Amino acid sequence: PEPKTFTLLPDKLAVAKDWDSFKLVMCDLRFLWRKLQVHGAVEVVRAYQVSQLGLQATGFVSERLLHYEEFVMKHFRLLQKNPNNIFSLAVVAKQEYVRSNALEIVQHYEQLISHWHNKLKSSHRDHGSRPLSPFHHGPRHTLSETPSASSGAAANTSNSQQRAASTMQIMQLVNLKGKLSSLHECGLSACLAEAAQTELKRMLETLVQRIQSLRSNLVEKGLKNFEDETRTVLDIDGCDD
Repeated sequence: PEPKTFTLLPDKLAVAKDWDSFKLVMCDLRFLWRKLQVHGAVEVVRAYQVSQLGLQATGFVSERLLHYEEFVMKHFRLLQKNPNNIFSLAVVAKQEYVRSNALEIVQHYEQLISHWHNKLKSSHRDHGSRPLSPFHHGPRHTLSETPSASSGAAANTSNSQQRAASTMQIMQLVNLKGKLSSLHECGLSACLAEAAQTELKRMLETLVQRIQSLRSNLVEKGLKNFEDETRTVLDIDGCDD
């Protein structure tokens, strides 16, 4: 979300007295982590205090919001100094709602890591000895074996489709790598079980290798097509020695 979201959304919900929605965002450690990064602990505490005043005016008290406010107040200096401390502090928090939220998030990512780890292993087995790129290089033609114009056009169309598919695959892998790397950024990776941390490390290494391999094959294929197209345009193969 845009940085303004972390300021405007809680305030707008408080003004609208939509306390259920307010609790959804202000009792979510992932939202709080971003809000701490953008505005710091002072702004987070202010948002909780505003909500408590509004709730008291209506005669209601939210124990969940109180737990989160207590948590932020207790660890104010640590969170102000480094918002990435939030998850490691939350998993051992005395406030039940905070600790429960943290453990749910950790469990969610452990399951996600296990799922993607198995998927990447399965994908690697399926590739076997073939290159990781979806491109499958056929036999190279000598100058005297250059394909006809029609077959060349069909091959160029096929290669273009393959390049597009490979580019999309690279983007998907880069996106996944970014999401997994963010677990380190926010400090959540340190809260994972040892097995999940090991799988996460292996996944990131595999993704880096897969992305590099795909990019190399994409560049190689692009250069090969450029050479073939240049020969056709210049009619190099039709020239006499």
